[in-house]
Amino acid sequence: MFDGMDLLGSAVVLKTATAQQRTMQLTEEILRLQQEKRSGPPCPYCGEPQKNGEYELCWNCHSKLVWIEGHVCEPGREEELRARLKTETEDRKRSERERLEHEARLAAEQQKQQEQQSRDAYHSRLFGLVVVLCLVLALWLSWWWGPT
Repeated sequence: MFDGMDLLGSAVVLKTATAQQRTMQLTEEILRLQQEKRSGPPCPYCGEPQKNGEYELCWNCHSKLVWIEGHVCEPGREEELRARLKTETEDRKRSERERLEHEARLAAEQQKQQEQQSRDAYHSRLFGLVVVLCLVLALWLSWWWGPT
């Protein structure tokens, strides 16, 4: 039935599966860390992504970095970066304002269309009522003055 070789084989398979699972976990952790390292603004000197505000030197080219509001620049160019960030902020605000105005115009147009459709439906019902009343009047008159 069972002998020592079967137990030994089962233990080896179990140990191999556990080792493979641990290897997969470590590989996933390494990939996650590498991806984390690659996310962030690029170094102005070499272009390698930097972790937001964590280092004063680029980890790749060892150049000095200056951080302003999550953006990186070369020392001495802080005012240029601040001006660019201010311009970008103003542009974002302007485009957001334009988008909101556009949505408001679309909403107003849709409301006008709905009001027009409502008026058209009212007029259609009113016209139908007038036609029915005319038919009833015509039938009544034909009955009243009909052949005697």
